[in-house]
Amino acid sequence: MKIVLFSVVFLLSSFFANGQTVTLNRKDANFWDVFKSLIKQANVSRMIDKAAPTQPVTVNFSGLQLEAALRLILVNQPYNYEIRNATVHLYFDASKMIYVAEGIVTDVKDKPISDATVKIKSSEIATVTDANGSFRLKNVKLKDSLEITHIGFKNFIVIYEGTVLPAIQMESITSNLDLFDVKGYYNTPSILNTGSTSRISFSFTVRFS
Repeated sequence: MKIVLFSVVFLLSSFFANGQTVTLNRKDANFWDVFKSLIKQANVSRMIDKAAPTQPVTVNFSGLQLEAALRLILVNQPYNYEIRNATVHLYFDASKMIYVAEGIVTDVKDKPISDATVKIKSSEIATVTDANGSFRLKNVKLKDSLEITHIGFKNFIVIYEGTVLPAIQMESITSNLDLFDVKGYYNTPSILNTGSTSRISFSFTVRFS
């Protein structure tokens, strides 16, 4: 009896997971409105683990299976799903949470560094610091590596942990070439001169401090 009952439940779950199709066309829509629309079309129940901040949803599909539609609307959302007994369970997944990372970039003397690039490593998501060395970087996930770069400074990498970023102090790159001499002379061909000519030579020293 138990085996038969389990088989019936499994078949019902498979039907709702794979047999239901949905259609939706939304732009920058509220996530929960989109999710409720899918649930209503598929005629299934829903359970939600916990409420969490979500991102707007833009989708356009027709006759798509429910599971495929769920995967689409859950991109960049802090949830995963499971379908059991004709019920869609949404459960919170902290690893998918989207954050806005904020911080201040300075040199080792606490002087703000402007126009430093703050970038999620291995992605195109980036921003630059303002005149006060401050920045706000969107679409950051937990454990993302943030790379801070600026000409004249060593690259700085910090792992985002979902909290306020620690002080970001960049170390300047110092050159081993503190002093060098530049010497030269200037010649004017006599054919280009109308008066008497003589060679003029000079030397000068350029110092970098």
